[in-house]
Amino acid sequence: MYLSEMTAKTVVAGIVASIGDDRDRTCYRFVHSLVRADGIGEWVNILGQVLTGPASRLMVEEAKVEHRELTMRCPPGEWQFDAAAYLDQCLAIVEPARDPIQGKCDLQQWFRLFARLRNKTRGHGAPRADQLARMCVSLRSSIDLIIRNLRLFQRPWAFIHRNLSGKYRVTALLEDCAEFNHLKTTKTENLPNGVYVWFGVPIRIELCDSNAEFTDFYLANGGWTESRFEMLSYITSESIFRDSAPYLDPAGKLPGSETEGAGELDIRGSVFTNAPAPNTDYVVRPRLEAELMDVVRAERHQIVTLVGRGGIGKTSLAIATIDNLSRESTFQLILWFSARDLDLLGEGPKPVRPAIVTTKDVAELYIRLVDAKVAKDQKAVDVLAEALRRSDSRTLFVFDNFETVAAPIELYRWIDTHVRGPNKVLITTRHREFKGDYPIEVAGMTEDECEQLIDLTASRLNVLHLLTPQWRSDLMRESDRHPYVVRILLGEVAKAGRLRNIERLVAGSDEILSALFERTYGHLSPEAQRVFLTVCSWRSLIPEVAIAAVLLRPSNERIGVTEALDELERFSFLERIRSEKDGQVFINTPLVALEFGRRKLAVSPMKTAVEADTELLQLFGAAQRSDIRHGVAPRVERLLNHIAKAVERDQKSLAVHQPIIEYLARHWKPAWLMLATLQEENLGQDGLELAKESVRRFLEEPDGFDTRSAWRQLTTLCWKTSDVVGEAQALVECCSLSGAEYQEISSAANRVNQPFVNQPFAFASEEKRILVGRLAELMEARTSEANGTDLSRLAWLCLHLKDAGRASKYADLGLTMEPDNQHLLKLKRRLETSV
Repeated sequence: MYLSEMTAKTVVAGIVASIGDDRDRTCYRFVHSLVRADGIGEWVNILGQVLTGPASRLMVEEAKVEHRELTMRCPPGEWQFDAAAYLDQCLAIVEPARDPIQGKCDLQQWFRLFARLRNKTRGHGAPRADQLARMCVSLRSSIDLIIRNLRLFQRPWAFIHRNLSGKYRVTALLEDCAEFNHLKTTKTENLPNGVYVWFGVPIRIELCDSNAEFTDFYLANGGWTESRFEMLSYITSESIFRDSAPYLDPAGKLPGSETEGAGELDIRGSVFTNAPAPNTDYVVRPRLEAELMDVVRAERHQIVTLVGRGGIGKTSLAIATIDNLSRESTFQLILWFSARDLDLLGEGPKPVRPAIVTTKDVAELYIRLVDAKVAKDQKAVDVLAEALRRSDSRTLFVFDNFETVAAPIELYRWIDTHVRGPNKVLITTRHREFKGDYPIEVAGMTEDECEQLIDLTASRLNVLHLLTPQWRSDLMRESDRHPYVVRILLGEVAKAGRLRNIERLVAGSDEILSALFERTYGHLSPEAQRVFLTVCSWRSLIPEVAIAAVLLRPSNERIGVTEALDELERFSFLERIRSEKDGQVFINTPLVALEFGRRKLAVSPMKTAVEADTELLQLFGAAQRSDIRHGVAPRVERLLNHIAKAVERDQKSLAVHQPIIEYLARHWKPAWLMLATLQEENLGQDGLELAKESVRRFLEEPDGFDTRSAWRQLTTLCWKTSDVVGEAQALVECCSLSGAEYQEISSAANRVNQPFVNQPFAFASEEKRILVGRLAELMEARTSEANGTDLSRLAWLCLHLKDAGRASKYADLGLTMEPDNQHLLKLKRRLETSV
């Protein structure tokens, strides 16, 4: 039954993932339901909705094979019918009065039958042992037919993990995964870590999870809260939890954006347009408007791109330019296509429904706006392509929030292929991954523009009288003159009715930080993300040479620091300031970007390494703008350059540089864990023993740092070296820490119990008594949190302590909770036999 449930969920997860992007977020709607689903019935219902509803038209072309296999009605002798028939035989044992399968049936019937069978057995039934035994052969035959024949299970499945270098580690889950091999050598793809299936292209299965070692496989299993949901392994019964944040937005149809544009053309000045009207709060930005007007009027540069951070004013600038163009005859027609999926409002960011997502959406909106005639044999995209090429009407095509369309690079290439003068294309985007256009960077406002914005916004909010010259100056400096940030912070002042500390205001604006930076951060290269987290770990001006030297330490994967800093500067995550004394460059991270980076660092798997880098960076001493005139201290510069050059000469000579890292570790303890990782990854089997010693060095004097991850790391290392005593000790120590979840303690008990069965002589009797006794005490203190399986593990611990009375007590307690728990029943029989 576990295998059947795992098979059913995996099929549904794969089919849902095959749904392409669309404006109504159809795939998100189904995933939104499934991460909350606590029963298999909801999974079966959603499978039916995908296969037989409008969503089926959105499935990628390659997945149409699975669609046919699941929906085609088949006669007896076809594997789909036989799989359902075998399952029907199982159901007949516990539900004789059911209507048997007759004639033809499709494979969806198997999923419906399985939901009923599970309900009659594991869900709410109590079948006898003889009934269960009679089901086994038919149930296994049914599952085997699906696994052997369904195309989904013949496709390559892989777990993909992106290394710091930007290349991917590909772990095959099904088939040889040769289709994924190109990821091992490329840096151009941008795929998040996770489980993928090959549907002609790699498609991530959000509802599944694993790891690069493929030690387990997890599927969404409900347990939803506002902070996390459960993923369960049907192989080991272990659970992990994933962040709920990506699935908090409502799943229903969203309202349109405030800047979506009109649904029909109207006359504005001398042009026809559907573009939105300028906002009354818009502050004129003369230099940017003049540059944009000049390049749009010019005969060259068919595609113009406004690029900059979210909320920086790209859309407002485009709308203002359209309003200016409407007063002249440069264009006859200005068409507005909005892909915006998030409105940055005064009260905070709000999700909205984009007007376009795919090239087809753009074409259909164009046809509606101009009321174009479409021949029966003509596709909508062909009509749009012809419009881009036409020379008899001067048209400006404007694409707002271009980064949120389904495939920005492909759509750009398609537009670039077809557009011809006198027509032009204007794009607004947070990140620009294409070439051949004319880019205009939209950065923070000038001081005069920002002053105007502050006056305008503060007057509207009736807080102008509260603003002091110093607070206004601090606001411009800390906001980096970002218009949306300025509006939000002034809004907070209006709510409080008084001036508030700007740094605290920014620190408390989670949604704002996410809306401004999250999407762009996700498109940064791994190297740029790594550098960004490093510069955000310390609020100080940092010499660029120091960042480069620290990140070139032997313990760090080699990255292009200069290129990463260029990328971060291009996306306005930081600014460079050059010292007049020695020409050295200092890096400054604006407060808003800094706070966002700190939040990312707090949950980043790179946190330990970044903090180790910070320890070294702080050897340079904190610096303010006034310190730049002194330049970089030559002695420290020479020291760090020496380390950087040594690494550059012999990157693999870890043994040579190990004393340096150990020196650093004595000053900043988490570096021991970084050294342990290096030893584990680079020195083979001998390195595992060295890594264990390094982790133990950290644990000897943690200096207040969290030790939980270190104990877990030591557990894994001991497991890899077959050190059962060390693994048990690490597990017990980890579970003894404050805040340990009961599930973790129970899992540890399961791991500790195994060696006593499989390797009875691995422990000395005194070691066994102490370790098992400590773990049993931890579990006994929290039995109110235990389920039947947890109590069976506790009972086994007591049995290993030769305390049959306590073992029987917990076995009986568990059976009162779960009478059919096989672990408890087996243990009870053993106890009774031993008596």
